[in-house]
Amino acid sequence: MNLLRVSGCLVFCLLCARAEMVVAAKPSPARRGGHGETGAAKTNVPPTAVSVRTADSLTLLNGDRLQGRLVGVDGSGTLTWQHKAMLEPLHCSLAALDKVDLAPRKAEGVQHHQQLVRLVNGDRLSGDVVTLDATQLVLRTWYAGTLNIARPRLAALAPGTGPSNVLYEGPTADLTGWSKDEADQSGPAPFYRHGALVLPGGRNIARAIAHLPDQVRFDLELGAWQETMFSFGFFADDPGGAANDAYGVTFASSTIDLHRTADEERSLGSADISEQLARRKHLLVTILADRKKRCFALLVDGRLNREFRDAKEFTGKGQHISFVNNSGTSLRLYKLTVSAWNGRLPRMESEADATVEQDLLTLVNGDTIAGAVRSIAQGSAQFQTTYGALAVPLERIATMRFANPAAPTNGTVRCWFNEQDGVTLALEKIAAENVSGSAAGIGALKLPLGALTRLEFNPNIKRESSDSDDDEL
Repeated sequence: MNLLRVSGCLVFCLLCARAEMVVAAKPSPARRGGHGETGAAKTNVPPTAVSVRTADSLTLLNGDRLQGRLVGVDGSGTLTWQHKAMLEPLHCSLAALDKVDLAPRKAEGVQHHQQLVRLVNGDRLSGDVVTLDATQLVLRTWYAGTLNIARPRLAALAPGTGPSNVLYEGPTADLTGWSKDEADQSGPAPFYRHGALVLPGGRNIARAIAHLPDQVRFDLELGAWQETMFSFGFFADDPGGAANDAYGVTFASSTIDLHRTADEERSLGSADISEQLARRKHLLVTILADRKKRCFALLVDGRLNREFRDAKEFTGKGQHISFVNNSGTSLRLYKLTVSAWNGRLPRMESEADATVEQDLLTLVNGDTIAGAVRSIAQGSAQFQTTYGALAVPLERIATMRFANPAAPTNGTVRCWFNEQDGVTLALEKIAAENVSGSAAGIGALKLPLGALTRLEFNPNIKRESSDSDDDEL
């Protein structure tokens, strides 16, 4: 009788879950004109809503999927899952699990690191390099504290393209230096609240950046804008920025579009970032611009998303930036950093590249130097070659590869920070919104779920790729 009751309860729960099927619709990106070099920009395209994941999603190795909430994993290798249709939590063996896609969680102390480290098993970690010596790399991270990574585990290091020579950093409660559109009195003026500049719908704000260089980096930390359509303009020669030589980036729903307003407004291309938006409440968007070469790049959370180029000559030499909110909802700008850019793009060589026989430096100008990396300290690498010792500033290094052999992935779960970066752990437990385990060559790690987007279990099992949008239970 008890067995029949349990079976009936399980069938009922599955039927309830089936009734909550979710089909992930792919939004149609809003564009300012067509891709490439032609097409008049359209400014009246309404934003399309992008759904933010509000529940975790559990996928089994057999393909079954279930929405709900990850409760934890105990020391016996059992995952506990909660679904609102189930009277009791569901307990699953880790051996049957494929992955858990995590809903956004609150994370404390989030930072955007400058360096990217690839390990010999393919794992990738971002952080700020403190030192490197003959035994270990010391990497400072916001998500796991300071990591000591054994040198034999290092495959490559990309020093990054972090801000240097900061020209402006803000905003603050004192909005001095920002010019507002005083002619528009139809709604509230821009204001500062809870650590963000709030730009109400229909309003704009601008400021001049003294000595704005030809190569410049704009880092924007933005609140979710799924229902907001706004533009960020730069190189404008007057604060309005509406009808003068300038470049602009329009944010509409899940689409970011780069365009220019010299002579006529033309789109230079668009990028779809719906995947990143679905998992985040804040997003860091970086625009790298080279005015003379008319080359641009878009980074999302520090990772290169797309490059753009303007084929036509551009004469704008303005020093102004501006924000224009074209929608009825407010935009929140938590941080804006304007800094000089060294022209270097954040690239990491392919994980499929053959192992090098000697340590190898690739400089930003394309030159390569073979030898041995002796140390890194105070922003400089000591490199030994057959011709003698060299001291190379990290800012001149595009990538640094180490002569360490590749190694298999050992662990029970791969913790993904985004679509590219992750670390493999021998899992101990998941409790109190933290993942605890140990990584080869690093040791004990404790990662907040708020820093992760996905947990991939049984990473050594080969998966078959699938593009299907099967319904979730």
